Amino acid sequence: MVCIKIICNALLIPGPEDGTYIKDFLPDIDELGLGKVIVTADINEAKKFADAEEALNFWKQQSKRCPYRDDGHPNKPLTAFTVEIERCYDKNASTAHGDESRRSWPRHGTYRDARISA
Repeated sequence: MVCIKIICNALLIPGPEDGTYIKDFLPDIDELGLGKVIVTADINEAKKFADAEEALNFWKQQSKRCPYRDDGHPNKPLTAFTVEIERCYDKNASTAHGDESRRSWPRHGTYRDARISA
């Protein structure tokens, strides 16, 4: 299992989301297509994904309400954040690896660039 940790926003301006985990994202909650990200400081409350690919697809999701930005590029609101994919522990599932599954995964292959294109 993995989760998404927000490192910072793409402009490198410190914000309240820095260092938190994505709990949920509502991409079409507003008319502008900015969406609403729900975060948590507790890794146990973070949204869980089966693998990094699933997590990155969630991060790259395009707004259905406002699919394109004014500049014609796809509107993918979560990509405004630089993120890191981390291993996380699903407390409802048993594991043979114990606490080992809570380590960051993998440090050398983290996704830290919000400009990754779909």
